[in-house]
Amino acid sequence: MDMYEIILYNNGKRVRKINSYVRYGNAIRKYDFLLKSNNVFFPKEKLWDGTKTDYELVLTAPSKNSGKEYIRNEFGAMVKIKTKGDFVIKKVNKYAIEDAFKDRVSGKKYTFKTLIKELLKKQDLTYVILVISNKVVIERFENDDVNVLILKNQDASYLLSETIKTFNMTNGINNFIYFQDPSLDTKIRIYDRLEEEFNITRDYMQKVSTH
Repeated sequence: MDMYEIILYNNGKRVRKINSYVRYGNAIRKYDFLLKSNNVFFPKEKLWDGTKTDYELVLTAPSKNSGKEYIRNEFGAMVKIKTKGDFVIKKVNKYAIEDAFKDRVSGKKYTFKTLIKELLKKQDLTYVILVISNKVVIERFENDDVNVLILKNQDASYLLSETIKTFNMTNGINNFIYFQDPSLDTKIRIYDRLEEEFNITRDYMQKVSTH
């Protein structure tokens, strides 16, 4: 059966199919909804190997339909569309994806939204956010809990810290302290603690990227 499909692409390569529909009306309604609701706090700008991302949301149709022949590239030039398959492209737009990062202590992955909802939601705690290389370390004054979030590079760790700070300021949340350039004594204290309690070595903490 011929289907209309909504597909996520990155740098011109198919990432995954989001939905498929028999009727074009249903497909375009879902496509427009996805674009309208594409509100991302911490967008994925690079892959783990350092490759820059370029995500696009594409609506395809069976080849018997008419489709777009040209799109405008980032420099404003018109580029002819070449498809690899029995389909045509009806719509294509830039699309943001929430980045994900891993907690070295628990092994759990978070996006910015799940980080706020699950790790940083308690108003009776004072959170200390420290940027060390490509890591964001989260401590609490009131207990011994600690998290070590691993980002792709040091710029990303600064950006995550700033995103947390901006979100908190916008929402009137003030139980946070931020250190984007912690002192050497603070770093040594954290290195010693992480190595003793979690076997996270100083060499690992001093690496500035994942590639």
